[in-house]
Amino acid sequence: MTPTVDFYLINIPTLTSSYRFVCQLIDKACQQKHQVYVHTNSAEEATTLDKLLWIFRDDSFLPHDILEKNMPPTVPVQIGHAITPEHHHDILINITEETPAFFSQFKRILEVVPSDKAARELARKKFRFYRDKNCQVTSHELTNIQ
Repeated sequence: MTPTVDFYLINIPTLTSSYRFVCQLIDKACQQKHQVYVHTNSAEEATTLDKLLWIFRDDSFLPHDILEKNMPPTVPVQIGHAITPEHHHDILINITEETPAFFSQFKRILEVVPSDKAARELARKKFRFYRDKNCQVTSHELTNIQ
């Protein structure tokens, strides 16, 4: 299986300040009945995103938890780091600087790219990597993200 890859180029300067946009992507995927694995850089980042998902929307809750063991998902959204999510195959939201070795097990990959110069350069490298792996790659320039 070769995943499709979407790069979201957002007008937010840092990844930390773009977590709200990541929550919006998660919310949209859940509304469409997808399972989502969010790959983070660290346990701290996973915890930050976990806390934000509790308060992201006033009118609903996005069922999620942090993947600590490689167990089958019991909720639509799992957040993890430093682990291969063997039971996930639908959507990967990658917010790390690297392309995870397990990328090819997913149907779709979403890459969130803040507007700072270093993040954009990393995104170019990831874009070339995915393209070289025969993935269908699309970029979305989003200028009105809050």
